[in-house]
Amino acid sequence: MNFAPILSASLPIKIHLLTVIIAVVLVIIQLVARKGTRQHKWIGRVWVSAMAISAISSFWIHQLDVFYGFSPIHFLSLFVLYNCYAGIQYARKGNIKQHKRSMLGMTIGGLGIAGGFTFLPGRLMHDIFIAGL
Repeated sequence: MNFAPILSASLPIKIHLLTVIIAVVLVIIQLVARKGTRQHKWIGRVWVSAMAISAISSFWIHQLDVFYGFSPIHFLSLFVLYNCYAGIQYARKGNIKQHKRSMLGMTIGGLGIAGGFTFLPGRLMHDIFIAGL
């Protein structure tokens, strides 16, 4: 592993990476912990905040310039921002099925799919974990 690319990365990338790490750790806890508890709600608030900050910070990351500095991955950021809001609203209204769907969608789309793309050649996670092998 080579952590040098993190040190030379821009501030938005560092913010993005930090919030994604927080979100990944918290989603693992959320998936195994009891639902509906005070702990679940508190961790959920922190997780949604981390996801939202991560999505917002992505708009200042332009490594894949497909259309005026933006890429298809930025659509996932919009998806995450929408679901941050919608997922909270569903939970507040007691629509747990839709709340679960929104949160799971963010986990799969925002962390899984978008995260997977970061391991492609030329991307930061690839440079850290794969390039030196």
